[in-house]
Amino acid sequence: ENPMGGLCSSESGDPLEAEMNRKIQDRIGADRKKEEEVHKMLLLGAGESGKSTLFKQMQLIYGRDAFPEEERAEYTPVIYANIL
Repeated sequence: ENPMGGLCSSESGDPLEAEMNRKIQDRIGADRKKEEEVHKMLLLGAGESGKSTLFKQMQLIYGRDAFPEEERAEYTPVIYANIL
């Protein structure tokens, strides 16, 4: 008998339980890795100080789908008109 609390022991004789434990540990590791990729930013300021504008600019510049193809197609003529 284990005096240190054998209920939490990772050494189990049941292979099904060991496989479940491995899957859970893998999922925890994957979730941790995914969480490390998330960057959080707290924007503080008075009303009308540009917090939403800054947030939108950050999304446009650094977001995964920064400029979807449809949106690029919509703005292309406007950009060309302003250049020429």
